[in-house]
Amino acid sequence: MLILLGILLLGSSSWAQSPMSLKECIDYGLKHHGMQVVADNEIATSKQRVREGLAAYLPQVNGQVAFDDNIKRPTSIIPAGAFSPQEIKIQFGNQYNTNAVVQLDQVIYDRSMLLGLKILDPYGDIAVINKEKNEQLLMYGAAMSYYQVQVFMEQKRLLAENIAKFDKIATVIKLQVAQGVARKMDYDRIAVTLANLRAQEQVMNNEIDMAYNRLKNAIGMTLDTPLQLPEGGWDKADALDARATPNAGLGKVLDLKIQEKGISIQEIQLRRSQAMYLPTLGVYAR
Repeated sequence: MLILLGILLLGSSSWAQSPMSLKECIDYGLKHHGMQVVADNEIATSKQRVREGLAAYLPQVNGQVAFDDNIKRPTSIIPAGAFSPQEIKIQFGNQYNTNAVVQLDQVIYDRSMLLGLKILDPYGDIAVINKEKNEQLLMYGAAMSYYQVQVFMEQKRLLAENIAKFDKIATVIKLQVAQGVARKMDYDRIAVTLANLRAQEQVMNNEIDMAYNRLKNAIGMTLDTPLQLPEGGWDKADALDARATPNAGLGKVLDLKIQEKGISIQEIQLRRSQAMYLPTLGVYAR
């Protein structure tokens, strides 16, 4: 049982450490980024608004039940002389009074309400366009962060090669100095250059860590989740494959579409304001 558990843990760890391509990073972001959840909620909200608007045209039933207990009924006084030489006190009404009312209202025609239903369609379209726009921004941010990591990794590889070369040169010059063939000044210059390269390598390691964090943030991944990218330079095929991802929407001017939908909303809103002065038709039963 313990051996099986160890194998499962080892398998999950190796899967978490497997390099992710650009397409895999974009797919991860489209599924897990918080802005995608917000966009989906906005689309669901727009659909519920349509249902809410349609509900206003459905029959409306209202009911009311009232129960009154007149602990002390009002008393009216008839002055003396009209019916009796003395004034007469008379109480009207009942001590208990119950009233129940049920009313059914049905709108038959209301131009303003109809335009209110029509204005919900552009709002739903805007929610869908905003989601597509968010996907484009997410894909762009993921690609930029992805290749930024690869740029730093390539720079680190070149630094490592230079460090290895200067390390060999420093070893040779050190032997030459010991044998009196070279000057110590030559070795000191190589040593300083080697120290600078190693310092740059440390800075590059920090840059890579920050670039990884930016990539995780771009795709909605927590910072403590292991993430590894493939090494070995640029992958043109991977970039083209990522560009062909569904819903990439390349070449679409989504901001212009949103503005056009906004103009439609304003036009319908103007017509709705004018229709509020028109008569309405409805029936009720009580």
